[in-house]
Amino acid sequence: MKKFLFLFLFLISSVAGEECQNIYCNDFNYICCCSVLEDADSLEVSLANRNPQAGVEPVFCPADIDVKKCVVHLRGELQLALGYDYYIGSGDCSVDGSWDTGSRWVCSTETKLHLGVGQSVTKNLKAGERIYANSGVNLIIDEAYVEKYILRATGKGADCTAGKQIPGSVGCEFNPEGYDRVYDPDGEIYTGGKNVLEAGECYEVTDFSLRRQCDNTCDGCTEDSDCAQMYPDTFEYDSRTLGGVCSNNKIMLYGCEATGKKTCLEKDVLPDGTIKCVKEVDRKSCTLTKQLTSGIECCTSDDCRGVGDFYCEWDGEFSSKCVLEASCISDLDCGTAVKCDAKTKKIGEAKC
Repeated sequence: MKKFLFLFLFLISSVAGEECQNIYCNDFNYICCCSVLEDADSLEVSLANRNPQAGVEPVFCPADIDVKKCVVHLRGELQLALGYDYYIGSGDCSVDGSWDTGSRWVCSTETKLHLGVGQSVTKNLKAGERIYANSGVNLIIDEAYVEKYILRATGKGADCTAGKQIPGSVGCEFNPEGYDRVYDPDGEIYTGGKNVLEAGECYEVTDFSLRRQCDNTCDGCTEDSDCAQMYPDTFEYDSRTLGGVCSNNKIMLYGCEATGKKTCLEKDVLPDGTIKCVKEVDRKSCTLTKQLTSGIECCTSDDCRGVGDFYCEWDGEFSSKCVLEASCISDLDCGTAVKCDAKTKKIGEAKC
């Protein structure tokens, strides 16, 4: 077996790279439940119900899933000596004309409030609540807005002033479909279905567009064949295909062996810089597995020394010896004029 040692460095640089595994990083972005304000033009109407029989509705805070509350600023249109009584109600509401003060709206659940002379007040209405007064009492809403919850993609920061609303989202209902992986606010992988987030609550999400190659395993191996390609020769030993080097009258065999450590092949990189390994394998490297010395007299012909022209002859994979290169074997090879020297195996002058 001839040894082409000069190929060693070439093989390491050109072949080993083909066996490398890419290591991937998945970048994550925040999705947060954000509170936003919207002008409530539809609420900027008088609270007076002068003609409730005509179907004049009280001011109503929409009961939509995305509405957190409505905010109204009230004042009296006239300076009544006793001020104003008004109500915040919810549930089943209808017109009741039996009150002494005249017809007014009545709700199954309501709270009576009072606005003193010359006073104004800002009230928060929960989603689904109404605000109304007795017939003939005219309160004015100077300002009104609706505070809503929306899902917003805020990028690398959990900042509700940045980013855009998630298309198709309703309120803060989060749908994990379409994302490769999701982390909940506790930093745990989220495996549930649709979920309504609380105000200020954020999830961390990634998809294929955020996947990138961030490293490789070129300094390792996955199986023995990787090592067989990295070294000058390949040997079959103990039912394994190993890489090997013959040097100083011994053969060193290299196989893919476990190092006791782990290699992470896929990492989640969360917006705060936290890195979580989601796919890892036992780390292996090409390690000296066996060293053979018995029966190996030489590795190359340069190892052979002696009188005459010797070369290294291999008998199988693990046995070699130095052999004299003969130009004749017996006198018959030399004709009649010359003879073969029995000691040096060289053609010598014929002797009588």
